[in-house]
Amino acid sequence: MGTTRDARTADVLTAAVAQVRDGDGSVLGTGFLIGENLLISCAHVLADGGYGPGDAVQLVFPRVSGVPSPRGRVLEEGWRAPDEQDIALVLLDEVPAGVVPLSLGSSAGCAGRQVRSLGFPVQAPPDGHFGSAEVLGLLPAPDSADDMLQLTGANDLTTGFSGGPVLDEVAGRVVGMVSAITAPDGHDRGHGIAYATPAEVLRDAWPALRVLDVSPYQALAPFTSEQARWFHGREDAVRRLVDALAGGERTVLLLGPSGAGKSSLVQAGLLPALARGEVPGSDRWRQVVARPGPDLPAVLEQAGLPATAPSGVRPAATGSPGDGPDPVRTVLVIDQFEEILAPSTEPLTAALATITGAIRSLEAADVVLVIVMRDDFYPRLSALAPELLRAALKTRGVLNVPATLTSADLNAIVTGPAADLKVAFEAGLAPQIVSDVLALNPRTAGAREAPVTVLPMLEVALSQLWDRRLDHDGMLTHDAYRRIGAVTGALADWCGAALRELDDPQRLIAQRALTALVRPADEALNIPAARQRFPLLELRELSAADGTPEALEAVDAVLEVLSRHRIITTDRVHEPRAADGSVGTPMAELIHDTLIRDWPELRRWAEQDARFHGWLHRARTSHARWQKHRELEDLPAGTLLAEGTDWERHRRLPTELARFLDAGRHREQAAMRRSRRLNTVLATMLALALIASGVAIFQWRAAVEAKQAVQEQQLMSRSRQFSAESTSLLGTEPNLASRLAIAAYRTSPTSEAADALRAAAAVPLRRSINDSRPVKSVVFSPDGRTLAAGAFDGVGLWDMATGRKTATFAAPVTSVAFSPDSAVLAMGGGHGTVRLWDVTVGRDVATFAGHTKPVNAVAFSPDGDTLATGGEDGTVRLWDVATGRDTATLTGHTEGVDAVVFSPDGDALATAGSASVPETGGGPGNSVGSVRLWDVATGESAATLPVPSRAPVFSPDGDTLATATAGLVRLWDTDTGRNKATLSGGDGDAVVFSPDGETLATAGSDRTARLWDADTGRITATFAGHSDRLTSVVFSPDGETLATAGSDSTARLWDVSTREVTATLTGHSAWVNAVVFSPDGETLATAGNDATVQVWDVSAAAFAAHLGSVGSVAFSPDGAAVATGSEDGTARLWEADTSTNTATLTGHDGAVDAVVFSPDGETLATRGKDRTARLWEADTGRMIASLTGPVDEMVFSPDGEVLATAAESESESGVHLWEADTGRMIASLTGPVDEMVFSPDGEVLATAAESESGVHLWEADTGRKTASLTGDPQFVNAVVFSPDGETLATAGNHGTVRLWDVGTGRNTATLTGHTAPVASVVFSPGGDTLASAGEDGTARLWDADTGRNTATLTGHVGHYEGDREDSGPAPASVDAVVFSPDGGTLATTALTDRTVRLWDVRTGGHTATLTGHTSSVDLVAFSPSGETLATAGAEGTVRLWDVATARSTATITGHDGAVHSLVFSPDGDSLATVSANVRLWHHIAPATAISALCGTVARDLTRKEEGSLPPDLTACPGDPEIR
Repeated sequence: MGTTRDARTADVLTAAVAQVRDGDGSVLGTGFLIGENLLISCAHVLADGGYGPGDAVQLVFPRVSGVPSPRGRVLEEGWRAPDEQDIALVLLDEVPAGVVPLSLGSSAGCAGRQVRSLGFPVQAPPDGHFGSAEVLGLLPAPDSADDMLQLTGANDLTTGFSGGPVLDEVAGRVVGMVSAITAPDGHDRGHGIAYATPAEVLRDAWPALRVLDVSPYQALAPFTSEQARWFHGREDAVRRLVDALAGGERTVLLLGPSGAGKSSLVQAGLLPALARGEVPGSDRWRQVVARPGPDLPAVLEQAGLPATAPSGVRPAATGSPGDGPDPVRTVLVIDQFEEILAPSTEPLTAALATITGAIRSLEAADVVLVIVMRDDFYPRLSALAPELLRAALKTRGVLNVPATLTSADLNAIVTGPAADLKVAFEAGLAPQIVSDVLALNPRTAGAREAPVTVLPMLEVALSQLWDRRLDHDGMLTHDAYRRIGAVTGALADWCGAALRELDDPQRLIAQRALTALVRPADEALNIPAARQRFPLLELRELSAADGTPEALEAVDAVLEVLSRHRIITTDRVHEPRAADGSVGTPMAELIHDTLIRDWPELRRWAEQDARFHGWLHRARTSHARWQKHRELEDLPAGTLLAEGTDWERHRRLPTELARFLDAGRHREQAAMRRSRRLNTVLATMLALALIASGVAIFQWRAAVEAKQAVQEQQLMSRSRQFSAESTSLLGTEPNLASRLAIAAYRTSPTSEAADALRAAAAVPLRRSINDSRPVKSVVFSPDGRTLAAGAFDGVGLWDMATGRKTATFAAPVTSVAFSPDSAVLAMGGGHGTVRLWDVTVGRDVATFAGHTKPVNAVAFSPDGDTLATGGEDGTVRLWDVATGRDTATLTGHTEGVDAVVFSPDGDALATAGSASVPETGGGPGNSVGSVRLWDVATGESAATLPVPSRAPVFSPDGDTLATATAGLVRLWDTDTGRNKATLSGGDGDAVVFSPDGETLATAGSDRTARLWDADTGRITATFAGHSDRLTSVVFSPDGETLATAGSDSTARLWDVSTREVTATLTGHSAWVNAVVFSPDGETLATAGNDATVQVWDVSAAAFAAHLGSVGSVAFSPDGAAVATGSEDGTARLWEADTSTNTATLTGHDGAVDAVVFSPDGETLATRGKDRTARLWEADTGRMIASLTGPVDEMVFSPDGEVLATAAESESESGVHLWEADTGRMIASLTGPVDEMVFSPDGEVLATAAESESGVHLWEADTGRKTASLTGDPQFVNAVVFSPDGETLATAGNHGTVRLWDVGTGRNTATLTGHTAPVASVVFSPGGDTLASAGEDGTARLWDADTGRNTATLTGHVGHYEGDREDSGPAPASVDAVVFSPDGGTLATTALTDRTVRLWDVRTGGHTATLTGHTSSVDLVAFSPSGETLATAGAEGTVRLWDVATARSTATITGHDGAVHSLVFSPDGDSLATVSANVRLWHHIAPATAISALCGTVARDLTRKEEGSLPPDLTACPGDPEIR
């Protein structure tokens, strides 16, 4: 069915569809323009009006401005009789202004797609009626000229649509012409079936159409299977994909940068190859191509997977191989998978769990999964779906799109499609285009290669060139190529053509519309900007100047232009499980991400509107949450509401969003009215009191207090504003975020300010150093105490302990090096001199002169006795550091020397410079780089390596030299100068050896770093994640970590063993030029074009990142160590205070889901998904024993001597007892087990199961059963020993608590009072009181000696959806009771109450109710001191409370789902929380946090900080006041 008139007027059909009228002006049917002056319709439509070949016919374009009515002549050449192909062509006498032809596409492969048409039924409005349908498939005929396209769901395509275009909503082209409608029923509506003449048949009617409307170049659209014949130059990449599937991989992850042609590789390369049977049997595979929307499970259903699809659900897109009988396998392609990883309005957990579940069943379902994704989303995939990534890595199914295209590839891409349609290039044009593409990147041009990311720019240029061929007699010419701006200008020209059709007001509309289709980058999550789908109706509202019909029509006109120029596309997204007749929601999006990157106008607009769209994204997320849950807390408030109110004054907002803001304002106003009423009541009462006891004094005091309250409220509001700004900037600008957090707390110490302080203090940034110019290099002194940073305007030295700048050396300083003892800094100068500076005393000690031109490089020998310098004069000089004597001058370079490097033993020197190498055959010669090896002792040249290199690198043993040249890395034998290996397959501009010399790391412009085996030259790992070229790479001193820096403004830390990113360091606002580790490996320094050096705590960054993939955590009893269990199958031990990784424990086959220290801290037990347990020495990490089971639960005895493990399944139930120090099995206990607990002295183990009524007691050292405790038949829910171990309490389903004498097994008391099952029971720390939690809505306190009920605690009230307001409150089931460490306070929670209640144990009185959670409170834990209470809600929030005041002191967010474990460290200063990940929170006193942060940011303010900090407040001591 049609959409609303407002939404459809922007349709591209409106400018091309005409009414065909008879002599009386009656409408006969429909036609549409397919050429500049050529209209097509059905022959039977014209015949119904008495028209035939040669006749003049009247046409009307009712939806074009002015309603033009041109005349035309029916062509005899294109006439196909109604009883044949039923086609008529009409040549227009003139083409009215505003009429634009439609493009013919292909009907092949469009089965299952939504199509639209515009027709003129009798009952429709004068300007026609839109109809929609779905393509069922092609009905082949014996003669292909009689093929028909069958449409289903076509109830709207009634009489009057004949001759109308069938527009494919996905491709944006016409795939057929409506030619036949099924007979209508009694309600004058069709049976839902219609037929269309395919586009291929339409082309045969007029030969010129075969080439006129078909473009073999796709601009920014992907090649699909129907365009496979024009997909050239990617054969090698396609072959890699085919080989992966031929190797049996079930999961293939194809990664590549935006613009690398990933979709085309799969749809036009891989799938046609499979259809041809290039993998044995693949010609019978069913092919399904899907693109995920926000609901991935729905996409899988549409894809028709047997495990998920309900009956009748068709695949999203199916290739022809799937049409045969009994296809043997399904290949499911999920394209643009990054869409499911982008921040959305709903949690991603369920969607990713579904796809992960599908991966587990691929083999059983006989499905091959191909995921296509941008490589800059790799870290996001690793964090959110590690199992999916592991499935691909396990089978070597992770493939990267080749980073470059050869000149042969480019030639095939340029010439192949045109040759297929027999269209010629003017002589020399094709080589010129290839040459221009190669010249786009000088770094790869020398190798006759171009980055693969040039493809979009090239395809746009070729498409533009193709469109101009008809102006040049059908040939592709140099003149046309020049007019489109060649390769570099074609994209801007293509987009500019659309903008040139718009006036200034329309351009503003275009800006609003296009920027709404750009999802803002999320630097905190390291997610780059990307295109996003946007509801078309919302887009119209957002882009309009106001809500008038004229304003919306203006938007429609702009959208029509953008759509016609293929800058935006529209389609429909169906809701999950929508009815078959649903047409879905109209959506719009940019044609390609390349527009965001390479169209300067859009990039500029996106930057201008970034702040608005950042707010809009947050508001739409909140609105979606409000629509789903309808919780008052989800209504806009605070900063979100304030910013929205401000934006409403400047921008039109979608209607639903404006109503959402109104609801937030109403709620805020209601709160203010309640507050005023309360204040009025209080004021009245106060006035009465004042009358009685002295009006004047009390009025004065009230006025003062009121004024103070207002001021305090203002300060609190201001503080919260600064806190919110700090939180939003923390991921991108930690320095400014830190200052704002400090300013927030000093303004008013709100809980939000305290949270902001803690978050800022947790960032692993140790120090930020400002310079005045972009910092190009950075180096630590060997002792790590001094940092030198080099910029264009000189070099600065900083003391790492204080962060103080100790020296500044003005330009021209071109190079620096520290002596091995850190005492001397050598600096090469622009005047040909070398200056030696004593770092300790801060003065010059010597100046070496000898070079005649600037000194480009300096290096100390390993013993510090010799200094080597390389100059622009082409010489290398060796100097005696002690005497300053020039001991040798090394000549041979004919140009400047750029690098000098000593071998590790100091015997050899490598130098890099330029040399003139003659052409073979005696030509004039080319300037290329060269590297030379020298004998330091003799000064003789040992070898000349004819390659350029930015900085050659020796292996640690000195036997090998590595050079990087234009992306190629070569290894050389330093003794012979022989080329040992050339590393191909990666782009290497930077190269470094690992400390052990066994591995080589490279990084370059293809955005990846690679590890190579230094002996074999084989790639061992590829690290993808940066979104732009890499500038630097370095190993940590221990070789376990790799650091990379990129022009995407980030640095990254990678675990060399696991190949995973361990930390992404954000904070720079421009390119990061250099990265270097301190000698001890604990600190990393990064230097950037933003004129800063950032100094990072490496261990803290790695620890925080590791916790993101962790499922369990435990503190050692002394709090000195932390153990974590990870999904990567390892457990790790860390120093709690430094976050240093002290040991990595491997051995489990699968994730480690539990870690437990023994009470003495000497042993660590780990449990894995492999259902085994392992014992480890906690201090060394040595494995003691592997304990078979199966193991589902484990617990240490209090003395740490015994570990009990249990299997919970009925078929494998039982308990095993093990010696903790040896791993020897003590005993095996039979019977079902759900609960097991040791007595305080460790001598007795109690076990219980829900499936039986008894509790069993066992000797822990022998495994002998000492008693079976049975009472009335009831399942046991809880078992607990008293602190002295003499009494055991059990809680059961019949509402009773029983006390047992452990020594005799006798039931000493039965505690009754609960009227429903008892869920939990616990002794107070002193053992004199017992607390129980009942499902009857009460908690009860009991005297443990007498069994007397001393107090019944009530008050928890349930919150249930659908409760009637007049039904009254219902008690909520109490599910937990927890004593404070001193036993004086009891905390209780209830499943549906959302609160925690505190009680005085002595009196049974209610002392406080803690509110703030928006879902049930699942966990409570007291700190060891009892002063703090931690609570966790099902909504994923953890709150900390001051027990004495019942005030919330912190709110901890950021968990991936509900929190299912809370653990305080023994000293109470840290809290570990476990959800889908683990987070470790350190309690930092605000004063301590402020002191630490001020030490980090102690420097002058930047211009941006001056504009962002509160003008009347300084953040840190010494900060200048701004005014």
